[in-house]
Amino acid sequence: MDFSVVEDDFRLLDNLPVGICVINAAYEIVVWNNCLKTWTKKTIREVGGKTLGQVYPHFLEERYTARIDPILEGGPPAIFSSQLHGRLFPCALPNGKSRILQTTVTHVPKKDGDGFYALFAVTDLTEVSYRIMDYRKVQQKALTELEQRKAVEDELRKANEKILAQHKAVIEEERLKVLLQMAGATAHELNQPLMILLGNIELLEMDLADPEKMLGRIKKISEAGSRISDIIKKIQKVKHVVKKDYTGGEDIIDIHQQERILFVEDDLECYRMVRRMLTFGSQREIHHADTIKAAKVMVKRLSVDLILLDYILPDGDAFDLLEFMKEEHLDIPVVVLTGHGSEITASQLFRKGVSDYLSKARLDRESLLESVEFSLERHNLNRDKEKAMLVMGDLSTKDKLTGLYNRRYFDEAFDRETSGTDRYNTDLALCLIDLDYFKDINDTYGHGVGDQVLKTAAGIILAAVRKYDIACRYGGEEFALILPNTDQDGALTICNRIRENLKD
Repeated sequence: MDFSVVEDDFRLLDNLPVGICVINAAYEIVVWNNCLKTWTKKTIREVGGKTLGQVYPHFLEERYTARIDPILEGGPPAIFSSQLHGRLFPCALPNGKSRILQTTVTHVPKKDGDGFYALFAVTDLTEVSYRIMDYRKVQQKALTELEQRKAVEDELRKANEKILAQHKAVIEEERLKVLLQMAGATAHELNQPLMILLGNIELLEMDLADPEKMLGRIKKISEAGSRISDIIKKIQKVKHVVKKDYTGGEDIIDIHQQERILFVEDDLECYRMVRRMLTFGSQREIHHADTIKAAKVMVKRLSVDLILLDYILPDGDAFDLLEFMKEEHLDIPVVVLTGHGSEITASQLFRKGVSDYLSKARLDRESLLESVEFSLERHNLNRDKEKAMLVMGDLSTKDKLTGLYNRRYFDEAFDRETSGTDRYNTDLALCLIDLDYFKDINDTYGHGVGDQVLKTAAGIILAAVRKYDIACRYGGEEFALILPNTDQDGALTICNRIRENLKD
């Protein structure tokens, strides 16, 4: 057979990125392109004129011939996948693994119209197949992790419910304390004007026949009533707990709280105008700085509730003071006033954390007071939220009675420390401490004394360990110590120290 004539007919297929093999009705190979040559390491000169069965004996099997014969007669195409039909054209990758190939066989009419060729188009699906397999592995891993995550979320939900219950109890306890303190403060502040009020009412009844004295009594009653009204307003405006000394060495809430505002402004007329707006009929303490440099000193020296800040100042702008406050970790609400601003400037300032941005051209008392009150209120809410989060964090990891870490934290810390010890081959000591005769103390003296013993023991344990050691309340009267970078001798030294101090 003249293969050159046949090859010329299929020359365009020679450099395709798929393997091409063409056979005639006798199954003789007449075309074997470069791609198939590269994959199989066989040339057309080696396989040309041979039958497919001679090169690859499995083509003699009926499961292949039964599908190829109809194609050589002009029948419909057939697809052979590597998964169902094995590897029709075995090809190895450089790493020794077999290529994953898919073969499509179609009929091609001969030029003379006498019969058909069968054209095998072999596509390499190795990369795609491995990607699919990798994807399935990732998918299975994701499903497994999802199930694990659901289990963890269930545990977290249960733990969170417990924490929320504990948190609610703590909040209620703190609220009760504040209410009791507020009641004490209210009684203290209201006592004098109420005594004046009641005394003058009694005297008023005695002076019914003297109109002049009655007017004097009524005036004093009115003054006492006004003072009571002012006290109630102050109580309503208390934003945080500030205590002051009271009779008998006790503390009560100070309801006479002033808002301390620092106004950074180089225009003296503007400062005076804003000061009048802020102090008219209110309890506000206004401090003044006319440069960024002076403001930096005052903001660190004074306990400021809010900063009013001019945008442009002789030695810088608002961004300079905001950057300084960020570096110094000063959490103070800032309201910027400007006569040279724009929407872009406002957007930049808000991104830097300012509470509000006001134009001097449209400034009036109502808008200024609204901005100041809003900024202070939002800041106080954020502060209270952060405190609540800290309380919740302690509730989840700390033992309420002793202040030591709890059993839950111990389990997490022990897993973490043992993993680090295995990885870096360092020492780690675990010590368990049990208080002898603790049940006898509870039975004899009561649980109040028992609690005090546990607190004292916790204090002794904390005093004996290093900052990076982990002291936990493990159970009722049991304590556990995790001592990183500590060998047996070091652990014995610490335990003996604790034991001796507990004996004392």
